[in-house]
Amino acid sequence: MKYLILGIVLIVGIYTVILVYLMLFNGLQYSDIDLNSNKIVSFQELMYCTNSGKRYIVINKGKHTKYLYSLNEKDKHKYGEIYEETYSLKDGLPIKKVRIK
Repeated sequence: MKYLILGIVLIVGIYTVILVYLMLFNGLQYSDIDLNSNKIVSFQELMYCTNSGKRYIVINKGKHTKYLYSLNEKDKHKYGEIYEETYSLKDGLPIKKVRIK
């Protein structure tokens, strides 16, 4: 019985450490890690976000699409539609896209 309790405490501890690491050192917010927006971060979402990055997609009047890996205030006024995309580092495919402007 004590090994079961120890195992559960260990799993919860590892889960918490990974979540804090992603939020503090990778610059991810809780909403970035919660991929399906149900306000609960599952272990699969947590593991998926350890191998992900952020980039910005800029669309100018429906014609040109451009990827930016950093965005400052000057760029926000310069471009039309701007989306923040979380993407997989493994293959570059998008995971989640949120419109910010």
